Amino acid sequence: MVIIDKKQLDDAISYAMHSLYLEGFNVTADVEKTCGLY
Repeated sequence: MVIIDKKQLDDAISYAMHSLYLEGFNVTADVEKTCGLY
């Protein structure tokens, strides 16, 4: 992916941050579920 201007860069960063946040949230939930099973 080629970054053309500042706005695209900002959009890409916020998208990545949002994805990481959601991913981290899911991982946390999975860990809690797994620990709850044992």
